[in-house]
Amino acid sequence: MSLLWLPYRLSMRIFLFFIPRLPLLTLLSFFPCWSQQPLPYPIPQDTLLTQEKDTLSLVQSNKEADKVFLREQDTLVNSFADSLTLASKPSSARLCGTPLRRRPYVNPWSLVIPMALIGRGIFSIDSRFDHKLQHYVTNNIKGKLRIDDHLQYLPIASVFAFPNLGMRPYHNLKARLLVGSTAYALTAIFVNSLKYSVRQLRPDRSTHNSFPSGHTATVFTGVEILYQEYKHYDPWIGISGYIVATSVGLLRIYNNRHWASDVVAGAGIGILSAKLAYLLLPYTSKIIKREKQSEKDLPQWQSLLLPTYDYKEKSVGLSLTIHF
Repeated sequence: MSLLWLPYRLSMRIFLFFIPRLPLLTLLSFFPCWSQQPLPYPIPQDTLLTQEKDTLSLVQSNKEADKVFLREQDTLVNSFADSLTLASKPSSARLCGTPLRRRPYVNPWSLVIPMALIGRGIFSIDSRFDHKLQHYVTNNIKGKLRIDDHLQYLPIASVFAFPNLGMRPYHNLKARLLVGSTAYALTAIFVNSLKYSVRQLRPDRSTHNSFPSGHTATVFTGVEILYQEYKHYDPWIGISGYIVATSVGLLRIYNNRHWASDVVAGAGIGILSAKLAYLLLPYTSKIIKREKQSEKDLPQWQSLLLPTYDYKEKSVGLSLTIHF
């Protein structure tokens, strides 16, 4: 029985403990300031004004910081929206000039492959493999095919002809012309400087300008431009072009005009020249824009040159008229 009465006794003790003290606790809850100690002296008015000014300046600085934060947030939101808008546009919207992305159109690390081909061709000049292959060609294959003289221009002609067939290139006509002229200028510089410095004898012993192969360099320059312009449309266009370019290189060996090392180095020079032309496109396009701007700044004038004949003196002359 004592265990059953234990909860009852505890509840009664707690009740009897709080009931006498309830009025005192109620009064203390209505007057919480009694626990604070009074100030020993009054605060000066100047100090109060200084504290108020400091508080106001702190509030204003916080408001300005909030405004700056909101501006940064708006800028981030707008840039994100612009990026989404550009990403939602089709690839055809980027075909009207320079690409929208800031990074180069050609990866600079892709220059490693053509440079490796050039190095392979240089280190295999007059090698045993070149002589064995050429000996096999001359002894087992009869006849010559001069189609390589025309096939070398097929890829670059396709770059400008395919848009008429409904295939959209990556750059517009001006950019393609600029890339092509830059690439072939670099190809001519590389090929001719090596031809007349190395002076390798041709397999048919006609001249000493075998290394590197100019036909191979020309066709691979056009093929690389063809691949870069239409790889977004159909990668097989560039792959087919590389098959044609490889055929041109093999025909140069078949016709006994070049060694294998000449063809390998020529392919590397062609690819390297095209890739460098794309990397230089942002700078070459700026040069052309500056020249156009300088032409606009020149004074505009017109001239007219007409022949004259004096009947009395029976003499012939010229009349020049200039309008400023």
